[in-house]
Amino acid sequence: PNTLLLQGHSGPVLCMCLGGPYLFTGGADKCLFMHRVPLLVHYTAEKVGNKPPPRPSRSFGQGGFAHTGPVLCIATDKEYLVSGGVDGLVKMWKVESAPDSPASRVMQGHQGPVWSLATLDGLFCCSGGADKKVMLWDLN
Repeated sequence: PNTLLLQGHSGPVLCMCLGGPYLFTGGADKCLFMHRVPLLVHYTAEKVGNKPPPRPSRSFGQGGFAHTGPVLCIATDKEYLVSGGVDGLVKMWKVESAPDSPASRVMQGHQGPVWSLATLDGLFCCSGGADKKVMLWDLN
């Protein structure tokens, strides 16, 4: 089987999800990356020889950092990516926004790390945190 090593994170990768033609990854390095899956599917050793694997297509957040601490969870639905982190924030990112753009929305409410996320039709986001809370966010 073909295996492809992706580069980008400088620390452990803590979460990932697939959405449309993209693979999103979040890590302990506070970074949130997007890789274009069609590009990766055609990236084979036979075609590229000894060239290094492609870097992420883009990063989210100003200065390349999505959160002030590790990114613990991500979810995507349609044109948005949602991330949760140790900083207790839930952030919504427009997938096709320019690199280094700030989050299009920042949601506060958890007292501690956000450990899990789910989205529904681009309308709602659910987050679960270390504070034992499950929160439902209206994304409109």
